Amino acid sequence: MAALADHPGIVFDAASVKESVIEAVRSTLGRVPPRFVPAHPIAGRETSGPGAADARLFESHQVVLTPVPETDARALTAVTQLWEGVGARVSVMSAAAHDEMLAVTSHLPHLVAFAYLQTVTPEHMRHAAGGFRDFSRIAASDPAMWAPIFTQNGRAVLAALDDLEQELNRLRALIAAGKREDLVQLIEESRRRRRAFGKPSVNEAVAVSPAPVIAIDGPSGSGKGTVAAAVAERLGWRLLDSGALYRVVADAALRRGVALDDAAALALLATDIEIRFAGEAVMVDGVDRALAIRTEDVSAAASKVAALEPVRAAMLDLQRAQRLFPGLVADGRDMGTVVFPDAALKVFLDASLEARAERRYIQLKNKGLAVSVSDLLATLEERDRRDRGRAVAPLRPAEDAVLIDSTALTVDAVVARVLEAARVRGIVTRT
Repeated sequence: MAALADHPGIVFDAASVKESVIEAVRSTLGRVPPRFVPAHPIAGRETSGPGAADARLFESHQVVLTPVPETDARALTAVTQLWEGVGARVSVMSAAAHDEMLAVTSHLPHLVAFAYLQTVTPEHMRHAAGGFRDFSRIAASDPAMWAPIFTQNGRAVLAALDDLEQELNRLRALIAAGKREDLVQLIEESRRRRRAFGKPSVNEAVAVSPAPVIAIDGPSGSGKGTVAAAVAERLGWRLLDSGALYRVVADAALRRGVALDDAAALALLATDIEIRFAGEAVMVDGVDRALAIRTEDVSAAASKVAALEPVRAAMLDLQRAQRLFPGLVADGRDMGTVVFPDAALKVFLDASLEARAERRYIQLKNKGLAVSVSDLLATLEERDRRDRGRAVAPLRPAEDAVLIDSTALTVDAVVARVLEAARVRGIVTRT
């Protein structure tokens, strides 16, 4: 790091632990260079060396970036684009959150595999079958890599080990007491969690069908939020209001004084705040901000925030995590083109600028907010220009989207068209 401190290019790492790397950089240099981007590609095999190389290793796998406040936004964007260029899915989170997450999902499984192999003899192996092979595969990993991982992420690994020990003791007690039904319930719950694991990579042999998605995109004021909510209610599906997520980040940025063009800081902010939807309430760090995020100031700020690639990358996993059975209705500006490109039905909802301004005026007026139609026309026109012209995920219909002009249609009429399109495609049997 000392040799690279003043390197003119962008530097990023690939370590499985992030807090210790950042601390090593800071203690060595007294600072974190703006063009250093902490990174971790979550892909690999138990084999190592040039002979084990695979050009498709990163396809459909995650890469986590953990920028710090000093990280330059352009460097963060460049590293994001590089990883996406080899087929990876990029997400952004804090270093602490990364280390705690990986302790559970990667470091602990390896630790358990190493410990388990200490109990296995050659005689056991002669009678082993597929279960042994699958469970013990990662125990063949490189010790020169894994020993430092366990020590450098020791706090999080030990915490995860404590949780596992509690579960093992619970299992021991159930077996000792002969409680077969309780064991069945525990095993069934574990099986359910494994089956709910995300879509497998292209390298996995078993395909898992994800929950169906109806993606509804369109410009502000087209009615997509109202329509999406109505469709979700009719089908009994989950609802994702992606615009509200960006509004929450924009609102938090305005309140905390974070510049709306500081991509790295905004991406960190997006991972730090706690967002929870409860009916019409939008709980942000325990406070309902449902009304605050609908003001025109926040709307304009959200459009700027949503144009920044690091912010969109930080929000991507949060949005995709909402894809749960029986299905999801997702409303936004890039649901069908970026977030859920495999959506079972993609709808692009549009309306004339005048109709959208009038709808927005009525909506805000009903919330007790003072606005004028002329101001809304200008604001919507500027937002359309920004959303359609941005370099990252521009507002546009997906190639296979159903186009609906809602200018002269009622909400019920638009909902009926969406539900009919879902029925025709076999997504639902009745509406």
